[in-house]
Amino acid sequence: MWESGGIRLTDRERHTIPLGMLAALGREKELGGHVRATANRGVSERDLSDVLQWVAIYAGVPAALGAFNTARRVYTEKPEG
Repeated sequence: MWESGGIRLTDRERHTIPLGMLAALGREKELGGHVRATANRGVSERDLSDVLQWVAIYAGVPAALGAFNTARRVYTEKPEG
C-alpha cells in the first residue's frame, strides 16, 4: 500500500496522518494505541499537538479536545513492566 501510486510519504507522515484521521473521527480508543505506537517512531508530542490543532480547525474543537485528552493520558501513563 505504501509503495503504490505516485505519492511517497515519509515514515513520519505515515505515522501522523492516521493520528489526525482517528482524532477527527472521534476514535479515541484507537488513537490512544496509535499515540503509544508512534512515540518511538519519530512523532513528537509537538508533532501531535500540531496535527490536533489542524483537527480543531477542520473537524471541530470537540474532536480535538477529546484527542488532546487521550494523548495527555497516554503520555502521562507509567510504562508497563
